[in-house]
Amino acid sequence: MSAAHRKTPPTLTLVAGPNGSGKTTIVSGLHVGSNLGVLVNADEIALAFAKRKGEASPSVETQWEAARSAEDMRWALVSQRISFVAETVMSDLERWRRFLTEAKAQGYRIVLIFVTTAHPAINVARVSERVQAGGHAVEPSKVIARYHKVMDEALPVILPMVDEAVLFDNSSPEAGAVAVAVMQKGALVMRVPEDQLPSWTRRLGKRLKI
Repeated sequence: MSAAHRKTPPTLTLVAGPNGSGKTTIVSGLHVGSNLGVLVNADEIALAFAKRKGEASPSVETQWEAARSAEDMRWALVSQRISFVAETVMSDLERWRRFLTEAKAQGYRIVLIFVTTAHPAINVARVSERVQAGGHAVEPSKVIARYHKVMDEALPVILPMVDEAVLFDNSSPEAGAVAVAVMQKGALVMRVPEDQLPSWTRRLGKRLKI
């Protein structure tokens, strides 16, 4: 790798978390006046595809097409070493592990912004609210299954692969998304008092042995 290659590493900002956790709100805040690069969002792609097809809302087939298109975009951007933001549920661990491994090989600085809630029932309710407001639907059983896959399988593996991370708990509508922990230089540091830590952060700390 050349000196110039090392001097200006591209950044991959990964905004991840279970369906209904509040990722889109986080992304909107990030992209106001930011220079984080291109935004790759399968949901936005699905809406564009649906409009082109004349669908009132994205069909299951359209959502799959959008997911494949988003993945193609991510790989193309990494191959060109272009900074970008990707929003994802991150339920497919092996796919993301391969992708992040390639991003690291290309010299990317990887920043994870992870947002979740204390219980999947909260996510199910929020997805239902989103559907009533015109957003895309996800079956409650799928929301719950993905929640557990992300929290129990994906996050403990992906977290040690990134350079920096901020973990948000978005369980309370009143409090909003609260940064409860950060990871820097391989260390997970809690940002709220012990008695205020969500249970998922304690489980994560045990899994990482931190």
